Amino acid sequence: MLKIKFFSIAFVLISTLSCWGQSYVDEIAVMGGGSYYIGDLNPYQHFNNYNFNVGGAFRRTLHNKQIVLRAHIMYGRVSAQSSTSDISFRSSILEIGPAIEINFMPFVIGEVKKYRGTPYLFGGLTYFKMNPQASKNGDWINLQTLGTEGQGSSQNSNNQYKTQQLSLPVGLGLKINLSKRFALNFEYGIRKTFTDYLDDVSGTYVNLGLLEAENGELAAELSKGGNINGLQRGNSQNKDWYVIYNAALCFRILPSNECKNNFSRKKR
Repeated sequence: MLKIKFFSIAFVLISTLSCWGQSYVDEIAVMGGGSYYIGDLNPYQHFNNYNFNVGGAFRRTLHNKQIVLRAHIMYGRVSAQSSTSDISFRSSILEIGPAIEINFMPFVIGEVKKYRGTPYLFGGLTYFKMNPQASKNGDWINLQTLGTEGQGSSQNSNNQYKTQQLSLPVGLGLKINLSKRFALNFEYGIRKTFTDYLDDVSGTYVNLGLLEAENGELAAELSKGGNINGLQRGNSQNKDWYVIYNAALCFRILPSNECKNNFSRKKR
Protein backbone atom coordinates (compact mmCIF):
# COMPACT_ATOMS: atom_id res chain seq x y z
CA MET A 1 0.00 0.00 0.00
CA LEU A 2 2.84 2.41 0.84
CA LYS A 3 4.45 1.73 -2.54
CA ILE A 4 1.18 2.41 -4.45
CA LYS A 5 0.49 5.67 -2.61
CA PHE A 6 4.07 6.85 -3.07
CA PHE A 7 4.19 6.25 -6.81
CA SER A 8 0.77 7.89 -7.26
CA ILE A 9 1.96 11.05 -5.51
CA ALA A 10 5.29 10.99 -7.37
CA PHE A 11 3.56 10.66 -10.75
CA VAL A 12 1.26 13.61 -10.05
CA LEU A 13 4.19 15.73 -8.83
CA ILE A 14 6.37 15.05 -11.87
CA SER A 15 3.47 15.56 -14.31
CA THR A 16 2.58 18.89 -12.72
CA LEU A 17 6.15 20.19 -12.74
CA SER A 18 6.70 19.02 -16.33
CA CYS A 19 3.76 21.16 -17.43
CA TRP A 20 5.18 24.17 -15.60
CA GLY A 21 7.53 24.95 -18.48
CA GLN A 22 8.44 23.62 -21.89
CA SER A 23 11.00 20.84 -21.56
CA TYR A 24 14.36 21.68 -23.05
CA VAL A 25 16.21 18.37 -23.24
CA ASP A 26 16.05 14.88 -21.80
CA GLU A 27 18.88 12.63 -20.70
CA ILE A 28 19.57 9.28 -19.10
CA ALA A 29 22.34 8.50 -16.64
CA VAL A 30 24.17 5.41 -15.40
CA MET A 31 25.50 5.80 -11.87
CA GLY A 32 27.89 3.98 -9.57
CA GLY A 33 29.60 4.78 -6.29
CA GLY A 34 29.51 4.14 -2.56
CA SER A 35 27.05 4.09 0.32
CA TYR A 36 27.24 4.03 4.10
CA TYR A 37 25.02 4.43 7.14
CA ILE A 38 24.83 6.65 10.24
CA GLY A 39 22.90 5.24 13.20
CA ASP A 40 23.15 3.40 16.52
CA LEU A 41 26.06 1.19 15.41
CA ASN A 42 27.93 4.00 13.65
CA PRO A 43 26.80 7.34 15.08
CA TYR A 44 29.60 9.64 13.92
CA GLN A 45 32.04 8.21 11.39
CA HIS A 46 31.36 9.20 7.79
CA PHE A 47 32.65 6.93 4.98
CA ASN A 48 33.01 4.13 7.55
CA ASN A 49 32.12 0.61 6.35
CA TYR A 50 31.25 1.92 2.91
CA ASN A 51 29.73 -0.36 0.28
CA PHE A 52 29.09 -0.02 -3.43
CA ASN A 53 25.90 1.07 -5.20
CA VAL A 54 24.69 1.19 -8.80
CA GLY A 55 21.74 2.91 -10.43
CA GLY A 56 20.20 4.85 -13.26
CA ALA A 57 18.26 8.07 -13.74
CA PHE A 58 16.11 9.98 -16.20
CA ARG A 59 16.41 13.78 -16.22
CA ARG A 60 14.33 16.50 -17.86
CA THR A 61 15.77 20.02 -17.94
CA LEU A 62 13.11 22.73 -18.01
CA HIS A 63 13.23 25.80 -20.24
CA ASN A 64 15.12 28.03 -17.79
CA LYS A 65 18.06 25.56 -17.80
CA GLN A 66 18.38 25.71 -14.01
CA ILE A 67 15.51 23.48 -12.86
CA VAL A 68 15.80 19.75 -13.58
CA LEU A 69 13.26 17.01 -12.83
CA ARG A 70 14.71 13.61 -12.05
CA ALA A 71 13.48 10.08 -11.48
CA HIS A 72 16.07 7.58 -10.31
CA ILE A 73 16.53 4.02 -9.11
CA MET A 74 19.51 2.85 -7.06
CA TYR A 75 20.57 -0.36 -5.39
CA GLY A 76 23.23 -0.51 -2.70
CA ARG A 77 24.12 -1.84 0.72
CA VAL A 78 25.03 -0.47 4.14
CA SER A 79 26.68 -2.23 7.07
CA ALA A 80 28.28 -1.59 10.46
CA GLN A 81 29.81 -3.21 13.54
CA SER A 82 29.19 -1.74 16.98
CA SER A 83 32.31 -0.55 18.80
CA THR A 84 30.77 -1.32 22.22
CA SER A 85 29.13 -4.72 21.59
CA ASP A 86 29.28 -7.64 19.16
CA ILE A 87 26.16 -6.48 17.29
CA SER A 88 26.67 -6.11 13.55
CA PHE A 89 24.42 -5.91 10.53
CA ARG A 90 24.17 -5.40 6.82
CA SER A 91 21.17 -4.27 4.78
CA SER A 92 20.48 -4.01 1.09
CA ILE A 93 18.72 -0.82 -0.02
CA LEU A 94 16.59 -0.41 -3.14
CA GLU A 95 15.72 3.26 -3.62
CA ILE A 96 13.27 4.68 -6.18
CA GLY A 97 11.98 8.20 -6.36
CA PRO A 98 11.69 11.67 -7.87
CA ALA A 99 13.91 14.63 -7.10
CA ILE A 100 14.35 18.24 -8.18
CA GLU A 101 17.80 19.57 -9.06
CA ILE A 102 18.59 23.28 -8.99
CA ASN A 103 21.63 24.27 -11.05
CA PHE A 104 23.67 27.18 -9.71
CA MET A 105 24.19 28.33 -13.31
CA PRO A 106 22.30 27.56 -16.53
CA PHE A 107 23.35 24.19 -17.89
CA VAL A 108 22.35 22.01 -20.83
CA ILE A 109 23.94 18.64 -21.44
CA GLY A 110 25.86 18.51 -24.71
CA GLU A 111 26.18 22.25 -25.26
CA VAL A 112 29.88 22.28 -24.44
CA LYS A 113 30.77 25.76 -25.69
CA LYS A 114 27.94 27.53 -23.88
CA TYR A 115 27.77 25.51 -20.64
CA ARG A 116 30.96 23.89 -19.39
CA GLY A 117 29.55 22.88 -16.02
CA THR A 118 27.74 23.86 -12.86
CA PRO A 119 27.33 22.86 -9.21
CA TYR A 120 23.78 21.93 -8.19
CA LEU A 121 21.60 21.13 -5.20
CA PHE A 122 18.92 18.46 -5.11
CA GLY A 123 16.11 17.29 -2.87
CA GLY A 124 13.14 14.95 -3.10
CA LEU A 125 11.10 12.16 -1.59
CA THR A 126 12.08 8.53 -2.15
CA TYR A 127 10.70 5.10 -1.44
CA PHE A 128 13.26 2.57 -0.23
CA LYS A 129 13.19 -1.07 0.74
CA MET A 130 15.63 -2.36 3.35
CA ASN A 131 16.48 -5.84 4.63
CA PRO A 132 18.55 -5.89 7.86
CA GLN A 133 20.56 -9.10 8.25
CA ALA A 134 23.05 -10.60 10.70
CA SER A 135 25.68 -13.27 10.08
CA LYS A 136 25.50 -16.71 11.70
CA ASN A 137 28.00 -19.44 10.79
CA GLY A 138 28.64 -17.82 7.42
CA ASP A 139 24.94 -17.44 6.57
CA TRP A 140 23.04 -14.16 6.48
CA ILE A 141 19.79 -14.22 8.46
CA ASN A 142 16.91 -11.79 7.86
CA LEU A 143 16.23 -9.99 11.16
CA GLN A 144 12.92 -8.19 10.69
CA THR A 145 10.73 -11.28 11.13
CA LEU A 146 12.64 -12.48 14.23
CA GLY A 147 11.81 -9.60 16.57
CA THR A 148 15.24 -9.36 18.24
CA GLU A 149 13.95 -6.65 20.61
CA GLY A 150 10.88 -8.68 21.51
CA GLN A 151 8.53 -7.21 18.91
CA GLY A 152 5.34 -9.22 18.85
CA SER A 153 6.03 -10.84 22.23
CA SER A 154 4.89 -10.19 25.80
CA GLN A 155 8.02 -8.06 26.34
CA ASN A 156 7.37 -5.53 23.59
CA SER A 157 3.97 -4.23 22.50
CA ASN A 158 5.35 -2.85 19.22
CA ASN A 159 4.68 -4.62 15.96
CA GLN A 160 7.51 -5.66 13.69
CA TYR A 161 8.96 -2.68 11.87
CA LYS A 162 8.28 -2.18 8.17
CA THR A 163 10.98 -2.89 5.60
CA GLN A 164 9.37 -0.48 3.12
CA GLN A 165 9.99 3.13 4.11
CA LEU A 166 10.22 6.71 2.86
CA SER A 167 13.26 8.97 3.03
CA LEU A 168 14.12 12.59 2.27
CA PRO A 169 17.24 12.87 0.07
CA VAL A 170 19.21 16.12 0.12
CA GLY A 171 22.59 16.75 -1.43
CA LEU A 172 24.84 18.54 -3.86
CA GLY A 173 26.68 17.70 -7.04
CA LEU A 174 28.70 18.89 -10.00
CA LYS A 175 27.87 18.60 -13.72
CA ILE A 176 30.55 18.75 -16.43
CA ASN A 177 29.92 18.63 -20.18
CA LEU A 178 32.21 16.23 -22.05
CA SER A 179 30.90 16.33 -25.63
CA LYS A 180 27.77 17.01 -27.70
CA ARG A 181 26.01 14.06 -26.15
CA PHE A 182 27.80 13.18 -22.92
CA ALA A 183 28.28 14.76 -19.50
CA LEU A 184 29.79 13.63 -16.22
CA ASN A 185 28.16 14.17 -12.82
CA PHE A 186 29.49 13.79 -9.29
CA GLU A 187 27.00 13.70 -6.42
CA TYR A 188 26.84 13.33 -2.64
CA GLY A 189 23.49 12.97 -0.90
CA ILE A 190 22.25 12.14 2.60
CA ARG A 191 18.95 10.35 3.19
CA LYS A 192 16.90 11.27 6.23
CA THR A 193 14.76 8.25 7.13
CA PHE A 194 11.76 7.91 9.45
CA THR A 195 12.85 4.57 10.90
CA ASP A 196 15.36 3.58 13.57
CA TYR A 197 15.53 -0.02 12.36
CA LEU A 198 17.75 0.19 9.31
CA ASP A 199 20.26 -1.62 11.56
CA ASP A 200 17.62 -3.65 13.52
CA VAL A 201 18.68 -1.74 16.65
CA SER A 202 16.50 0.82 18.46
CA GLY A 203 15.19 0.03 21.95
CA THR A 204 16.35 -2.04 24.93
CA TYR A 205 17.58 -5.58 25.51
CA VAL A 206 14.86 -8.00 26.62
CA ASN A 207 14.87 -11.19 28.68
CA LEU A 208 16.59 -13.85 26.55
CA GLY A 209 14.71 -16.79 28.06
CA LEU A 210 11.33 -15.26 27.29
CA LEU A 211 12.53 -14.09 23.88
CA GLU A 212 13.65 -17.62 22.96
CA ALA A 213 10.37 -19.10 24.22
CA GLU A 214 8.16 -16.64 22.35
CA ASN A 215 10.18 -15.58 19.27
CA GLY A 216 12.53 -18.52 18.84
CA GLU A 217 16.14 -19.50 19.40
CA LEU A 218 17.47 -17.42 16.48
CA ALA A 219 15.86 -14.23 17.81
CA ALA A 220 17.50 -14.74 21.21
CA GLU A 221 20.90 -15.59 19.74
CA LEU A 222 21.01 -12.68 17.28
CA SER A 223 19.75 -10.12 19.79
CA LYS A 224 23.23 -10.41 21.41
CA GLY A 225 21.67 -9.72 24.79
CA GLY A 226 23.50 -11.86 27.31
CA ASN A 227 22.39 -11.11 30.87
CA ILE A 228 21.69 -7.42 30.35
CA ASN A 229 17.90 -7.38 30.32
CA GLY A 230 16.51 -3.83 30.29
CA LEU A 231 19.73 -2.06 29.31
CA GLN A 232 19.79 0.30 26.38
CA ARG A 233 20.40 -1.37 22.99
CA GLY A 234 19.84 1.71 20.80
CA ASN A 235 18.41 5.22 20.86
CA SER A 236 14.91 5.29 19.39
CA GLN A 237 14.90 9.11 19.39
CA ASN A 238 17.60 9.29 16.71
CA LYS A 239 16.42 7.94 13.37
CA ASP A 240 18.86 6.27 11.01
CA TRP A 241 20.44 7.92 7.97
CA TYR A 242 22.14 6.54 4.91
CA VAL A 243 24.37 8.28 2.41
CA ILE A 244 24.87 7.70 -1.32
CA TYR A 245 27.75 9.24 -3.27
CA ASN A 246 28.47 8.43 -6.87
CA ALA A 247 29.63 9.41 -10.33
CA ALA A 248 27.28 9.31 -13.34
CA LEU A 249 27.80 9.18 -17.07
CA CYS A 250 24.92 11.06 -18.69
CA PHE A 251 23.69 10.75 -22.29
CA ARG A 252 21.53 13.30 -24.11
CA ILE A 253 18.67 11.42 -25.76
CA LEU A 254 16.58 14.17 -27.38
CA PRO A 255 18.08 17.45 -28.64
CA SER A 256 15.85 20.47 -28.15
CA ASN A 257 15.44 21.20 -31.89
CA GLU A 258 14.11 17.68 -32.49
CA CYS A 259 11.67 18.15 -29.64
CA LYS A 260 10.37 21.39 -31.18
CA ASN A 261 10.09 19.85 -34.66
CA ASN A 262 8.16 16.87 -33.34
CA PHE A 263 5.83 19.18 -31.44
CA SER A 264 5.20 21.27 -34.58
CA ARG A 265 4.39 18.18 -36.65
CA LYS A 266 1.83 17.01 -34.10
CA LYS A 267 0.10 20.39 -34.13
CA ARG A 268 -0.33 20.21 -37.91
